[in-house]
Amino acid sequence: RSMPESLAYLGSRGGNQAAMHRIAVRIDPALRSDTELFLSEKKLPGVPLVQLFQEGRAAGTILVWLIFFLSFFLMIFMVSWVPTFIRMTSGSTTAVGTSLGMWNIGSLIATAMVGQLIDRFGYYRVLIPAFAIIAAVTWLLGALVTAPVTVVVLCVATVGFFVGGSNSGLMALASTSYPVAIRSTGVGAAYAIGGRTGALVGPLLAAFMLQFGWGPAAI
Repeated sequence: RSMPESLAYLGSRGGNQAAMHRIAVRIDPALRSDTELFLSEKKLPGVPLVQLFQEGRAAGTILVWLIFFLSFFLMIFMVSWVPTFIRMTSGSTTAVGTSLGMWNIGSLIATAMVGQLIDRFGYYRVLIPAFAIIAAVTWLLGALVTAPVTVVVLCVATVGFFVGGSNSGLMALASTSYPVAIRSTGVGAAYAIGGRTGALVGPLLAAFMLQFGWGPAAI
């Protein structure tokens, strides 16, 4: 209830000057009361989904969908199958519950932090190292899947931390990758076409790997 609409959104909906001014003053208290605020972006013609691929946006759209695919692929794969792998290698149901709990705690903390980090350092200085760490720790988890449970749970919590924060950061990245007129379409398409496809494929691929005799470390 207390979160204001963005100035760009209000500007695209006719520009309620009183509402826009209340928000703008919070950004710049020195703003004069008679300042008129307006949006310079033009409304884009045609179907919004098609606009994601026009005016030089095609490559960026495909890359955004791809990183959404990979990120959600990993997230749902880990949540769906890592508990099974831990139970297969350790035989401990307690370790399974602890690993899931630590994953969610790590993800929650990172989600609360990532916005402030991106505001301070920018998307690429935050998200690129985060995904590099995800790759390294996921590999480490496979290498140490038969290690003591404490080590495995620590790896799971670390991946959960960086995956949770990165996924939240990706939502913001997608929203700022498009003009206001197609912003909601851009985020929705990235989530639905990229993210949900990855979320579907990830667990299925792990199931096929298990069926063909792959072990937890190899998967």
